[in-house]
Amino acid sequence: PMRDGHAHWLADDIAALDEPGVFAVTNAHLVDELEPERPEPARLAQYKRSDFASLNFSLMKASAFGDAMRFSIGQFIDQGFRGEFPSHIECEEKYRRALIEWGWQHYCREQGLTTLVRPESLSWMIYHINKRDRKLLEYRRRFRKRLGVEKYFDTPRSLYRPPHTGLGKFGRRIENAVRTIRRSIAKK
Repeated sequence: PMRDGHAHWLADDIAALDEPGVFAVTNAHLVDELEPERPEPARLAQYKRSDFASLNFSLMKASAFGDAMRFSIGQFIDQGFRGEFPSHIECEEKYRRALIEWGWQHYCREQGLTTLVRPESLSWMIYHINKRDRKLLEYRRRFRKRLGVEKYFDTPRSLYRPPHTGLGKFGRRIENAVRTIRRSIAKK
């Protein structure tokens, strides 16, 4: 995370878990737009809100985790994760791999709970990057320089991609031209 000026972020977030109605504290790259900050209670005014918590980064009490799993997918757990996907869990089939996150969301919605999210800025970000090896190191280097990060602030379903430069821009143009040609041939 980038956390300039947030020296006590972890203690603050852990304390926020004790507030009534708070399920978890998570990162901002979620599945839906975030609700705006609320002034009450004042100690939580710094956070935006959601009903989704990300496995990429979340803080929650062990008891909250257990309660959510038992409530949302307890029967499925008892069956050894065998059988039909729980029908009350709402998600597109291609996203079923994120059952834990959908279970948390179901629990939050059914119990009227919220997940807190710190708004992102150049002084506060937690990003998840699905890259590895050399590509991860390149993304990390560019991320730490904060290259092109602003367009990803608080953006649902996005993953950081540094801006293309030099040959990368040229290669991207060629890739896009080839895709356009393939699509036009496929339509015929």
